[in-house]
Amino acid sequence: MKKCNSVIVLILLGGMAVLTGCKAKNPSRDEISAIKNLLAKLETGARDRNPAAIDSLIIADAYPKGYTSEKLLSDIYPTGVGNFLTFGNREFYYSRENGVVNCRIKADSADTGRALEFDLIKTEGHWLVEKFELK
Repeated sequence: MKKCNSVIVLILLGGMAVLTGCKAKNPSRDEISAIKNLLAKLETGARDRNPAAIDSLIIADAYPKGYTSEKLLSDIYPTGVGNFLTFGNREFYYSRENGVVNCRIKADSADTGRALEFDLIKTEGHWLVEKFELK
C-alpha cells in the first residue's frame, strides 16, 4: 500500500512539474501602449506624408520585400491625393515578440475605410513594422 501511495505522489509531483514548466507566461500588458504608440507615429508620418518618419518604424529586413514608406503611402493615398485621418477600427494581437494589427484606412470620420493588416516584430525592445498588406 505504501508503494502505491508513493507512486501516486510521484506521478502527481511529476505532473505538477510538467505543468509548471510548460505554462507560458502572458506577454506584458505594457506592450499595448507600445503598440498604440507605434500606430500613432505611423499615423503622424502618413498624415504628414513623411517617408523618413515612416521608414524609421519599419524593420530593415522589410525593405527588400517591398515594405517601404513609399508602398505604405501609395496604399493610403492610391491616387496620390486625398485625405488621411486614422487607422481606425483597430484590433491587435501580440505575443512576446510578434504582433498583428488589423485596422481600416480612414479618410474622414464617415469613411468605412479600406482594410489593412500590419505584422509587427519586437526587436531590441522596440516594436517595428515587418509587413503590411491591404486586405
